[in-house]
Amino acid sequence: MSARVAAAWITVVLAGRLWVATHWGLLADEAYHWVWSLHPAWGYFDQPPLIAWVLAATRPVLGETPLALRALPIGAAIASVAALTPFARDRVTWLLWGLGLPPLWLMTQLAVPDTLLIAAWGGALAAVLRGGRWWLLAGVLAGLAAMAKPTGLLLMPLLLAADPAGRRTPWPWLGAALAAVVVAPNLAWNALHDGVMFRFQIAEGLLHPGAAGWLGPVRQVAEQALFVTPVAGGAALVWAVRRPFDRIDRLCWAVSVPVLVGFAVAALGGPPEAHWPAPAWLGVGLGLSRSSGRLLRAAGVGAWLGALATLTILLHAQLGLLRLGLDPAVRLSQGAVIGAAVARAALPIGVSAGDPRATEATAVVTERYQEAALIHYYTGIPARTLPGCGRRSQYDLWPNEVPAHAWFVRPARTGVPTCAAAHFSQLRRAPPVGDRDGAGRWVGSWDLYDVRR
Repeated sequence: MSARVAAAWITVVLAGRLWVATHWGLLADEAYHWVWSLHPAWGYFDQPPLIAWVLAATRPVLGETPLALRALPIGAAIASVAALTPFARDRVTWLLWGLGLPPLWLMTQLAVPDTLLIAAWGGALAAVLRGGRWWLLAGVLAGLAAMAKPTGLLLMPLLLAADPAGRRTPWPWLGAALAAVVVAPNLAWNALHDGVMFRFQIAEGLLHPGAAGWLGPVRQVAEQALFVTPVAGGAALVWAVRRPFDRIDRLCWAVSVPVLVGFAVAALGGPPEAHWPAPAWLGVGLGLSRSSGRLLRAAGVGAWLGALATLTILLHAQLGLLRLGLDPAVRLSQGAVIGAAVARAALPIGVSAGDPRATEATAVVTERYQEAALIHYYTGIPARTLPGCGRRSQYDLWPNEVPAHAWFVRPARTGVPTCAAAHFSQLRRAPPVGDRDGAGRWVGSWDLYDVRR
């Protein structure tokens, strides 16, 4: 494949993904990061601050639509695939892998930290593969990877370890110094906030009370194989146990295999999450595209199957091809449903969702950060979580006065909301709200309570 054809392919994929971005509602985590962007800081309870900074910078220029929030993260992720393309021998296999493999496609379609992590991870790898002064750019990008997600802290040490010849020049060390400078503000913020982000990550990922024990690594490996398709997973395993042939193979191996193994081991202490090691699949795909013989053919088949799996997921999200009991695709419509219901209850007559006067509406409080963030984005009402309700989040680090009168929202279930009852003396339940999405799937149900102190 020529460079011109590769560029055309990348451009078509970018256009298609931006089109998808216009038709998907915000996920709860995307809305949560949007709320962060309203309060720029050097760190947050759950993650480093890069996603909040990116959204804070793009919102005044591009607006508040789902496309506006996702456009720069999507573009950055695809740019990293383009930057790695010159190092692939079989560009068809690489582009199918980098642009279509389910973990790399799904985790770079959203305004979430993973998208920026993958973009910076791929860009740093591409810079190091060029060597010399490009290590300086790699250092900046590795720092940005660490400012996207804590996983990014692994990137520069892995790159340094894999390039002994390069370490004999000053450029890798200068790059490492730049990475340290970029990530230093977040480390300082954590030091001033009792290491809250690192404590959260350890509690969720390494010391979780719901850890699967020895079953965790088995689940993690099995889920990764299914996520990328078994053929691609099998090709990756064969490639991983081979001895790297040259510097490029060695660097690809270093930024992928240790990460995949590390997250499998980490599953001993926390519930495995299929998306956590997503950046590692960039190095695997580039390495496989440089292989030959049966391994390259298997990688090609795996890449095609992965791209078809991604296309199936996309079509299902839009059309509802399958009837699933717990369909994750409905999460794309939950914000609009909750927002419409809360707007009808809390907004004064004549004030619509998104109106600047929505901040003067009756207060809204929730059990979970997911509903609070979605309500804020879709209505303009700055909803908050009630103290002591649900999982701790960034809302617990912000000043949080319990209002005298509010609407309380929670996922629908039977029984009195004990958390709300601890803060309010009067609770009047309104009819539960829920709806279906455009494909006829039930999105969910939520309880609304008129609560007063």
